Amino acid sequence: MQSQFNWLIILALCILVGACSSTGTNQPPKKIIPKELSFLPPDVNVTINDALDIQLALAKRNLYLNDIDVIKPIQREQCTLEVSAHRGDYRQPEGSAWAVKAALRNDFNSVEVDIMRLADGRWVNHHDPYTGRAAVHVSGKRMKVERMDSSAWNGLRLRKKSTGELLDIRPRSAYEIFSAFAANSKPGQTLNVEIKSDANGYELAEIDQAQPKGSEQPKGSE
Repeated sequence: MQSQFNWLIILALCILVGACSSTGTNQPPKKIIPKELSFLPPDVNVTINDALDIQLALAKRNLYLNDIDVIKPIQREQCTLEVSAHRGDYRQPEGSAWAVKAALRNDFNSVEVDIMRLADGRWVNHHDPYTGRAAVHVSGKRMKVERMDSSAWNGLRLRKKSTGELLDIRPRSAYEIFSAFAANSKPGQTLNVEIKSDANGYELAEIDQAQPKGSEQPKGSE
């Protein structure tokens, strides 16, 4: 009886040892990262098809694919965003010098403005082909900007963004906007000029010369 009991103990120990051995052999193999990808984070995915080519292509853009197939940045400090203030700071009256100044003081990377040409050749800061939305003539008439002269332009008044009420502020000329940018911009900040009127090469050169140093080249009419 004692002999039979001893054999049962031996048999149980053999089963236990076998189970432990089996569990050990089922562990996932250690990840081997190719030396070409050794600069990537340790969770880089190396099991996908064409892993080397895919990861190197992503790495050129400061990205990589991790083990759960999520694209992540390699170095977050390199993932910078360029933020542009479209028509200046949205809280300020559109077309005003304050819209440009506020955007620069709030550290936008660039400021985008729109310029149009009046009937007498003067370039002004305005987006819409007609008055009425951002700027209103004191007479209340709706006017086509390109048919206005400088005298009519000086009769425009800007609207307050929050209420739409008219302010005792006139929209600015292109030169005034360029000057406001030059006086308030910091190194690295740029001015993006959208030209809404047709212009020949000579006129484009004049606009370009009037812009502050560091501004982007003017873009064609839309």
